[in-house]
Amino acid sequence: MKQTPPKPSRRRPNFPLDFKIKLVEQALQPGVSIAKLARDNGINDNLLFNWHQLYRQGKFGVQPKIPTTQ
Repeated sequence: MKQTPPKPSRRRPNFPLDFKIKLVEQALQPGVSIAKLARDNGINDNLLFNWHQLYRQGKFGVQPKIPTTQ
């Protein structure tokens, strides 16, 4: 009987909260593309969209900043 070696476990990256907040606050600036910002930082677009929603719901433990329009 041939035994196969165990597959290495793939862990999801656990990004620091300050990294998430920094990207979300950049995404809130007028004219910023969330998809482009995500790609530029090596993360999936949907992940940043999810963080954006959590941030707006106050689930990051900080008061959401409302972007100013000029």
